[in-house]
Amino acid sequence: MIYDDVDLAGLYSVEAEFSEATALGVITVDRSGQPVTSACGFSAFCQEIRKDPIRRQMCYACDAYGGLQSAMEGKPRIYRCHAGLVDFSIPIVVRNNYLGAILCGQVRVQRNVDAPGYLISPTQTWQQNPRLAELYSELPQISITKIHSAANLLSTLAEEMTQTKLSRVISGTMPLPLARAHELAQRQLEVKPSAQPSVEPSAEPERDALFDAIENNSLPAAIEAISAELDRYETAHTVADEQVATIQQRLQAAAAELAPRATSALKYAIAQRRHRNVNRPNRYKAQVYLESLLHIIFDERGTEPHGRNEVQYLLNQLHRNPTKTWTLKEAAGILQVSFSYASKRFKAETGKSFISYVTNMRIDRAKLMLIHTTMPAQRIAKELHLPPNYFSRVFKSVTGVTPSEYRAKNT
Repeated sequence: MIYDDVDLAGLYSVEAEFSEATALGVITVDRSGQPVTSACGFSAFCQEIRKDPIRRQMCYACDAYGGLQSAMEGKPRIYRCHAGLVDFSIPIVVRNNYLGAILCGQVRVQRNVDAPGYLISPTQTWQQNPRLAELYSELPQISITKIHSAANLLSTLAEEMTQTKLSRVISGTMPLPLARAHELAQRQLEVKPSAQPSVEPSAEPERDALFDAIENNSLPAAIEAISAELDRYETAHTVADEQVATIQQRLQAAAAELAPRATSALKYAIAQRRHRNVNRPNRYKAQVYLESLLHIIFDERGTEPHGRNEVQYLLNQLHRNPTKTWTLKEAAGILQVSFSYASKRFKAETGKSFISYVTNMRIDRAKLMLIHTTMPAQRIAKELHLPPNYFSRVFKSVTGVTPSEYRAKNT
């Protein structure tokens, strides 16, 4: 949260009325892009986009950088978000301190020639999702002139509120003097405009199992490589922060060579974790965090139009959500083939039936939780979207022991 000096209820009321009148999505965020008010009038497309944790981070990055840019310029900033929609930001400045910004938009322009530039690297992998593609096609199109008019109107309303209703400060972090806004944009958020994003370190990446897995577009192999390294580093179920940082650096180096357009989002995710000051993470949390960095890289790698192995692409999608209740119908949809062909093709490529593969993948994730967390078995079953009794039966059918017996033997 940013300020305790702002009438958030009054601000939300203005946002709701403005959204209702203009049919635009509106939300207020703090200086790091985290929401301060509830979303008003968000499009179905943006709601679906933000369900994915990686894409949600990209949304936060756009919101953060857009707000800072508008604060530096002292006026609304109109831009395209990472998904290609047109947004604008209105800075909230109280006593020469930048608190955050009001974000508005989520529309398409009627003429492509009028579309503003991107602030951070665009991501187009959502186009491979039929549901997202359908929702995108339903988004309203308005003229760039109306966008400018809406931005100017909302800016006037925000300025009036700043002078009259915003009389108390928002708690959490200290206000940010405008003189430091640009430094924050470049150093703290580490999000840059999208032309040719750079990444550190720039040295030649180490060509090991992890690099090879990324180069071969195999998310399961990349996850296995990270898991093996964490197993070596793990002590009393925690991992030293410097070891996590070492893997982070290798992922950054691999991204610089293999998926350069993903580097901005990668750096933002790392900066956000650093901002939360996570030290000696739980072994399971370290695994999940590093997998989220892999997802950012594979999001970009997945856009390559040539040489994609269909089943490998499906496996990547499965391992992005290892606790999900995947169905053969969904697998066939991803491969864009019939149920029977999907089943035969999957068995031929992996040597396992689809159901068996998914079951083992989920049980492997359960093992990790049982060993490296204190979550009760019922909570783990919930994470796997399974009834507790059914989870216990499935776990025993795969491992030969119950979840509680497995935990007792391995902790």
